[in-house]
Amino acid sequence: MNFNRLNLILAGVLSGFCLVLLVTACNNSDKSGNSSTSKTKNDSTSTTANPTSTPVSTTDTSTMGTRTNAVKRVAKVTITPPTMDKSAAMKTDDKGYYNYTETAPAFRGGQNSLENYITNNIEYPSDAMDNNAEGTVYVMFTIDENGKVGNAKTTGTKIGYGLEEEAIKVVNGMTNWTPGMNKGKKVKGWYTLPITYKLEE
Repeated sequence: MNFNRLNLILAGVLSGFCLVLLVTACNNSDKSGNSSTSKTKNDSTSTTANPTSTPVSTTDTSTMGTRTNAVKRVAKVTITPPTMDKSAAMKTDDKGYYNYTETAPAFRGGQNSLENYITNNIEYPSDAMDNNAEGTVYVMFTIDENGKVGNAKTTGTKIGYGLEEEAIKVVNGMTNWTPGMNKGKKVKGWYTLPITYKLEE
């Protein structure tokens, strides 16, 4: 009877000991797993924060140093006061416009204002620039007794490439001039404006 009881006690102790060993093993396994996870996480963070490769710029530099410095063409437009041939007889055409007047018509503000207007409003045609076209275009137009500009056209040899058309467009866009005068009276007459196109490097 006592022997059986002793066996039961030993069996209980052994069971408890095995249970302790099992719990200890499980705890060690969890710690090992957490350590591995933590290490993996830290390694991942470390890789992200300190990448082993530096991003490369996408700028294509393969052609750098091979380009030649392009010469920029500068389009310049100037005007010169017309010279009136007063050796010819003063007369009018069939519409009453004088070929010239005693007192020439004037752009409001004078010559400087006229030059500024032309410079700020005229465009050197790209077709003319591409073909190196330059020269002087003579725009002939009327100024009536109220100073209104009209009937613009070009005279002389045509240069082409849009130079004449651009000059006419700018002249037609002018505001009123101070009209020419004969014997102190405002009259309508013709006026010729030389506009010079020139390309510079």
